[in-house]
Order: sequence, then structure tokens, then C-alpha cells
Amino acid sequence: MRKVFKFLVFFLCIFFAMTGAQASKAQSDLRLWVVADVHHLSPSLYVEGRRIQKLQDTGAGLEVFYSNERLEALAYQIEKAEQQPNALLVVGDLTLNGEYQSLVELQKAFAKIEALGTEVFVIPGNHDINNGWASSFTDSRAVRDKQITPAEFKKLMNSFGYGEATYQDDASLSYITQLMSDHWLVMLDSNIYHGEGNDQPPVSKGELRDETLIWLEDKLRTITEADVEVTVVLHHSSIPHFELMGQNFVLGNYDSLKNILEKYQIPVTLSGHMHAQHIAQEGQVTDIATGAFAVQPSVIGEVVIDKNQKSYQQIKLDMDAWSKETKTEDPNLLNYDTYLKQVFTKANEKLDSNKDRKDELKQLTQELNLAFFAGNISNIWEATVSAYEDTFEKLISPYTESMNRYLQVLIDQANYNHQEYRW
Repeated sequence: MRKVFKFLVFFLCIFFAMTGAQASKAQSDLRLWVVADVHHLSPSLYVEGRRIQKLQDTGAGLEVFYSNERLEALAYQIEKAEQQPNALLVVGDLTLNGEYQSLVELQKAFAKIEALGTEVFVIPGNHDINNGWASSFTDSRAVRDKQITPAEFKKLMNSFGYGEATYQDDASLSYITQLMSDHWLVMLDSNIYHGEGNDQPPVSKGELRDETLIWLEDKLRTITEADVEVTVVLHHSSIPHFELMGQNFVLGNYDSLKNILEKYQIPVTLSGHMHAQHIAQEGQVTDIATGAFAVQPSVIGEVVIDKNQKSYQQIKLDMDAWSKETKTEDPNLLNYDTYLKQVFTKANEKLDSNKDRKDELKQLTQELNLAFFAGNISNIWEATVSAYEDTFEKLISPYTESMNRYLQVLIDQANYNHQEYRW
């Protein structure tokens, strides 16, 4: 990164001498792509059988079998992009459940993207470190497999952020790096880990350690002495997104981070974790959660920063273009959107235990649920709900409190588009 930066500065100095003010604009333009919750599982860790299929069928819509193809399609999309991103930000949960071999394989995928000229920066998610669920799979059972320790994560991902970091936090896997002369990237480790070699499930909730908050403010004080842009990235949301649910999606001590962000006038954070595309605002801070890469509809966030405007836009993974290029004959890849919706719907049907009304609830919520995870219910809300206007309350009343809270969240999103934002 430093070599690239020095070359860029040298090039821009020459360019400025030749073209004047145009060079200043070129130096400030920055394009970032964001993927969250890749949840890669190495194919070497499973045989296609009953146990791995059960994992997918009960995994809240997470697709397990085509992770390598998604990563290949992502690299192809970067290569063919009209305006190639300067950097790819991977916002935690790189692995399915913290399998060491899965992270080893991701080295190759990220190196391929960097070879295209797009730098990769990663931060761990709650599933990546010391995860007692790290497993390989026979036909009939899950077998505990090698977990990733914090030190191993940092070593394996050295080329994708840690090795180029200007500042590293001693208390966590957080780091800060300089993307351009006028732009800094802050990658925050918001996860709570069990001890090494444990057999516990990952901790869903997150927080920033007190030492990390002190480190963060100290470094922001230093880097913001100049007129710079700062992009802050973390796995958990920096502010709450929902009143009725989602305590495990947001930092437990989000107020502490929010105060720092407001003090240093950093208006936007980028996150993941909740698997749904969603944007929330509180005070002077906006948090943009990019939908999970491994869950329908497999999205990418694109952040564009120039001197006149800053924007976020959701774009879809173009599996069709990659499938055409590689001439695949796999029907699931040739009909990727339909396949992902089938995986998602099948998994979410299992969340409802009221068998008598299951079909009615499915008809009411299936498209709403798909649209919610994609980040835009508003396009289909009126038509869908009006069809059930007379029976809506009757349909949802028998369901559990948690299901009704979720349905209320869907209702609350009726007039919002969470796929784009400008600031």
C-alpha cells in the first residue's frame, strides 16, 4: 500500500504540473466496494450430503455451496467494471464459522482481486475468531475443526490491511491505514471473543473495548489535523437500526463511538452483520449496513467520494456475466437469482411453528421478506399488503411475540429505500 501511495503521489505531482487543478480532483476521487458476511466455507471441509444440506436449510437463507463461484464472479465484476474500485472493504464474517482452512482459501481469492489493481482490506466478524462452531462435515454429522485465533487471523490477512496499516490497536484487531493523501480508512474490530479452543457458539452482540476507544480518539485527533476524509468500517452497526429488535446487531456501547464520530465530524459508518441491507440515522451519524454477500440477493455496496459529493449505492453481484464468461452449465448458477430466493424462502419457512396458518403467512410475507433483505420494500408494499388488507391483523395475531416484532419491522420500512444514500 505504501509503495502504491508513493507512486500515486509522484504521479499526481507530475500530472498537476501538466494540468493544474485537474490533478487535485484526481487525487481526491475514491471508489470503494463493500462486501459483508461472505461466510466462506472451504469445499474441502464437507461432502455434499445430509448434514451440510441441513445446515443450509436452517441457516436463515445463507447459501453455502457456491461461495467460490461468488468470489470468482466478484473478481470478474471488478475486472470488467467501467470504473474499477480503488479498494474492496470486507466487513467481517469472512468465514462460515471461523474455520482455519476457509480463511486460508480466502487469501487466494483476495490476492486475485489485488492483482487486478483493487486493494483489499478486511476486518473480522463475530463468526471468524475462536468460534466453537468451526466444523467439517461428513454426510451425517459435523466434526469440530481447527479454529482461527486472533494472531492467525492477523497473520493470514497480513496482505489485506494489517501489513499496510499506519496504526494498529494493541487491544483488538482494529487498524487505521491511509488510502490516499487526503483519505484515511479506520477498520474497527467490534467483536467479543471466547477463549481459544472453546466449544461455544459465536457471540452475536458486539462492543468496542475501552482501550480501543481511547486508541481511536487519539489517532483521529492526529489524522484530522489536516483536511482529510475518514471512512469508518466495523462489523456491528454503530447505531441502532430497529426499535423493536436487533440489540445483537448494534454495539453495546454505541453511544461511546457515536460521541467520537460526532466530535470528529465523521457522518457515515459502514457495517454488516444483520445480513439485511439497511440504513439508519441517529443524531449526526448514519450507519449503512450492506446486505450479506452469501444471502439473496448477493449485493455489493459502492461508495464514491469526490470533492463535490459522497454517495453509497447498492449494486448486485453479476453472476450472469461470470456464468456466461465461464460457460458454466450448472442450472443453479445459470438461474442464480431464482436459486438464491429458493434457498432463502426454504430456510425462513422453518422459522414459523404455527402449521395451521403457515401457508397464509407465507403468502403474506414471502415477497416482503425478500424485499426487506434486499433493502427496498417500498416498491412492492402497497400491492402486497392491499391484497391482505381485510385479514392482515387476523393473520399475524396468532404468531409469537418475536414473529410479530419482525412483521412490525417490515411494516415500518414500507416507505424507505435503503439501497442508496448521499451525504
